[in-house]
Amino acid sequence: MHAAFEAIPRPSRRASLIWAIALVIVGILALTLPEATSFGVAKVLGWLILIHGIVQLFYAFRSEGVGRIVWKVLVAIL
Repeated sequence: MHAAFEAIPRPSRRASLIWAIALVIVGILALTLPEATSFGVAKVLGWLILIHGIVQLFYAFRSEGVGRIVWKVLVAIL
């Protein structure tokens, strides 16, 4: 059992430090460029909503009963 734990790779301190510095820089940029940040967030949310609608549309056809399918297709299109 001890050998199994040794096989799990551990994140290095250097990688953690690099990620922390990168996130601080991105956070400062987000604060100093609010228009670009809000545009980027709106774009990401738009894509997520579109992908969710497509998944809902596929899921609608897996439902049973005509009423359920129609309702789920309408929700997916909305």
